[in-house]
Amino acid sequence: MKPLTQLAQDEIERHFHGRTGLRAIDATAGNGHDTVFLSRLVGVGGRVWAFDIQSAAIDQTRDRLEQVDPLLLERVELIHGSHGDLLRYVPAEQYRQQVDLIMFNLGYLPGGDKHVITQAEATLTALHSALELLVPGGLLSVIVYPGHPGGRAEADAVEEWFRRLPSEVFSTPVKSLPLPNASENGPRWLCVQRGGVSDEPII
Repeated sequence: MKPLTQLAQDEIERHFHGRTGLRAIDATAGNGHDTVFLSRLVGVGGRVWAFDIQSAAIDQTRDRLEQVDPLLLERVELIHGSHGDLLRYVPAEQYRQQVDLIMFNLGYLPGGDKHVITQAEATLTALHSALELLVPGGLLSVIVYPGHPGGRAEADAVEEWFRRLPSEVFSTPVKSLPLPNASENGPRWLCVQRGGVSDEPII
């Protein structure tokens, strides 16, 4: 069975299939898997901003990009900083409604210090910022992990935030996808499309 991260990537790839020159944000670079995925997805002329508060995550992401294809690095800006400061690095004055895809994979760095986790306050700030940047037809994707210490509070806050999205802007109903047969503490994928275009939504 595919992990939830791969299921999410598969659905996102289907949504953007055939498009190029995209702009995307990996708000939680971690070990670099989503950043590599995005660097391929955006295509020629595309751009990815990848954030992580841990220098080890930025180093791992850079190494993974170089191992996969050094040319992918030309599409990626690696940012050692909090996604809570999203608009500091991707200013709304320049990129308001110009970003096609924004991904969050919350929790802790796999193989890293499990005490260093994403925090609900910074995550909610980043999600609010993401709304300013997301283009009509663009996707906002978040995977939450209720099972680790501190994860339940963040997951509950994020799910409540999604439920409160204004229906006049995000006309596609928000749905969440858990792993099949997952426990209540298992990871969940939440994704929404901003309204404004006729593209078929993935959810």
